[in-house]
Amino acid sequence: MRVSRFIPAALLGVVAAVLVVPSQAASASPPAVAAAAAAAPASTITSCGIGSADAVSSVSGTIRGASSGCYADRSIKFFWHQGGISAVQKSPYRGDVLATAYDGDSYTYVVYVDVSKKLRLGRMSDSGKATQSVVLSAANSYFTADLVAAHGKYWVVWSEQVGSTGQQELFARRTLNGAKGKTRITTTSSNVQDYEPSVAYSAGRLTLVWTRGTTTGSDLRVARSTGGSWAASTFASTGKFNSNADVAIAAGKTYVVWTRDGKIVLRDNSGGAYRSKQFGTPSWNAPSVAVSAGKVYVSWTLDSPEQVYLARKVSGTWQGKVVNAGPAAAISAVAAGGSGQVVYKTPRVIAVVGF
Repeated sequence: MRVSRFIPAALLGVVAAVLVVPSQAASASPPAVAAAAAAAPASTITSCGIGSADAVSSVSGTIRGASSGCYADRSIKFFWHQGGISAVQKSPYRGDVLATAYDGDSYTYVVYVDVSKKLRLGRMSDSGKATQSVVLSAANSYFTADLVAAHGKYWVVWSEQVGSTGQQELFARRTLNGAKGKTRITTTSSNVQDYEPSVAYSAGRLTLVWTRGTTTGSDLRVARSTGGSWAASTFASTGKFNSNADVAIAAGKTYVVWTRDGKIVLRDNSGGAYRSKQFGTPSWNAPSVAVSAGKVYVSWTLDSPEQVYLARKVSGTWQGKVVNAGPAAAISAVAAGGSGQVVYKTPRVIAVVGF
């Protein structure tokens, strides 16, 4: 999953003085989302949440991730968390985290922008050993990125600026489904921007969802590939601004959540044909979706106040609630074993909480 670009204003310039586990607060539920019971206590994963971060969950429920912004030398730290027990390892990588992925064996991968503004890929084993990073792009660009990993291999998709106008186009590099170096995926006219890729991998096929923007608005596009050509089409064009997509695949079904004109929208084909749901709690911030055992979890950061919202669908019924008192920002929804949680950050901690 890729990192949300939203950083609450209240998080900037804050120096952590004490370790605090955020309390929970009640919230009015959006239409068609019933209020859930009070949240379970949050569990701290690591101290310091002022930088960029991303996290994923394995099928066993172990949360793995990486974060930046907590060391003077801008080193990225990796973290692991399960059953209330956490471990943290400082890495040799320095820069800003864009996305992480777990390969299902022992490696957590991270895509990051290093201190010289190169886009890089690194990985850390569960035993705390980092490998030499790989330069994905030296374009000295503004990047957005996402990746998947499986059994020691990866597939990264990112956007970078091309030409003299700063136009954004999509690129990829992979070792999954056969190794292939940096390859340009999209080529558009100068007034079209392709950015904010989100990817999911299932049954040997990569599903890619991204934002295509123009001077008048933005739509979502979707494309799929097994390593050869891409089959692409428009995924969402209703409204004016569609952006910040996150895609997940579970049991062969595709789930995409994004922002449309300041609302959170989920579209999936779990019932056969694609159907959409718009949540009533407003936000322009990047949401996240996770699915386990048929249960769907969606998390996002509220615009004001800056709080984290978690919604879930169980047996056809939606519930939702604010899971912290704020200020805080959602990092990602995670799910395993039929249970879901949201990983989030405050100025003092990165924490996880569920229903």
